[in-house]
Amino acid sequence: MWRPQFRSSQSDLPPCTRGPFSSSSITHRSAVAMGTPAIQVNNLSVALGNPAVQVLRDISLSIHQGEILALVGKSGTGKSTLINAIGGLIPYTHGEIQRAQGAHGELRTATVFQSPRLFPWLTALDNVALSLSYRSHPAYTKKKSARRAIAREVLASLDIEEYALRKPHELSGGQQQRVGIARAVTSRPDVLLLDEPFSALDVATRSSLQEWLVEHRADLAPTVVLVTHDLSEALYVADRIALLTDDSGDLPVWSSDVRHRDHIP
Repeated sequence: MWRPQFRSSQSDLPPCTRGPFSSSSITHRSAVAMGTPAIQVNNLSVALGNPAVQVLRDISLSIHQGEILALVGKSGTGKSTLINAIGGLIPYTHGEIQRAQGAHGELRTATVFQSPRLFPWLTALDNVALSLSYRSHPAYTKKKSARRAIAREVLASLDIEEYALRKPHELSGGQQQRVGIARAVTSRPDVLLLDEPFSALDVATRSSLQEWLVEHRADLAPTVVLVTHDLSEALYVADRIALLTDDSGDLPVWSSDVRHRDHIP
C-alpha cells in the first residue's frame, strides 16, 4: 500500500495533518466493514429544467462502505444526475438520500467530473493545495509550505509532480485530469464520486489511471462511486456494478472480482 514520504519536514504539525493519507485515516478506512451502507438512496426522483423533465424516477440503491461501485448504463439514463444528487450538487424532487457518519463527522464527498474544472490562474500545485486552506478540512494548516508539501505528494503519486508549477493551459488534457483527481483526493473525502473522469483520455493514460485507482484505493477514500460507459473498466476497477436503465425501482447490482486485465473478455 502506498504511503506518502514527505521530503519536507512536518514535525511541527499535529499527527492528523501530516499528509492527506495519514496513518490514522488509513487505519480507519481499512477497519470499515464492507457491506455497511455509506449511502442509501431510497425511491429517488429528479426532474431538471424548465419546464421540468423527469430524469430519474423512484431509484433505490445501496452504496457500501469500503467498496468501489461502478454505475453503468446507456446515455441518457441519468448516471451523472444520480451521482450529482448523491454529492449534493443538485436537488431531488422525491425520495431520500441517507448518509452514514463520516470519519470526521458529517460524511464528506468529493467529485471528479469529465472535465477537470481547474482554476486557470493557479498552478497545478496550488489547485491541489487549495482544499487544505479551508478550516473544515481535517488536515487544515495555516502554513502554505505544509499545504504544498502534501499536494506535491499526491501529484507525485500520479506521476505529474514535474508539472506542479505549470498553470492549466500549459498542461495536456490528461495532465489536467490528473490534477483534478489529485485535488479531489487531497480533500480527503469519505466518498469519492467519479463522473466518467477517464472517458476523454487516450488509451494509455486511461489505463494507467485505472491501475492507479485500483492500486491506491485504500488511500483515496473509504468508498468510491465510478460512473462509466466502459464495461471492461467497470469489471477491472469495481467491486460491484450497478446498472441504471430507463426503469424505476431497485437498481440491479452484480459483484465483480476481476482484478487482472487478462481475465476481462
